[in-house]
Amino acid sequence: MSSPRVGGMAAILSGLLVGLWVITSALDYDLFFALVPAAVIFLILSIPSMHAVQQGRHGAAGKIGYGLMMAAGTVLALMFLFALIAEGVMEQSIEDDFPALDTVFPIVFFVFLAGLIVFGIASAVAGVLPRLAIIAFLLAFPVGLAIDFATGAMDQDEAGIGFYIGIGLLSVSLLWIGSFLWSRSAPPAAPSG
Repeated sequence: MSSPRVGGMAAILSGLLVGLWVITSALDYDLFFALVPAAVIFLILSIPSMHAVQQGRHGAAGKIGYGLMMAAGTVLALMFLFALIAEGVMEQSIEDDFPALDTVFPIVFFVFLAGLIVFGIASAVAGVLPRLAIIAFLLAFPVGLAIDFATGAMDQDEAGIGFYIGIGLLSVSLLWIGSFLWSRSAPPAAPSG
């Protein structure tokens, strides 16, 4: 899936789902939980296009970050699928019936985040993808966490304003990157006349 148009659509869908994630987080926890795996899977589907459009200009670091994201992202997608089947079809509790997933998930997620950070920094340096969108994408979670730590929201059970700012920033950056990828493959305009 290295077509910029397909990857752009996947990033746009991920951005839209992340935006819905913010809206539904306060309204319906089940819908919120269902949106997270879908947003992550669409993000994973957009990564090959982000990689391909840079044509190696993001260097060895970009390639390493890409490899880490794709390997860990594939495992995450399979884990999400397994969790949906286990809880939805087999009616088994992930926490109670599959405790190994509680150990494996944070490790795989950390590898994915590490790859994302390396890939993102290499992409920002390469300057092929919109640099501000990549920077916003990289800063979304740290900014949200910093705001929630500063306001004391991390001590509460409910999400603080930092969560909403961070996720909103993530949504906008994914929409921006997706639009950029989509436009990279647009057919040339017909001559007027």
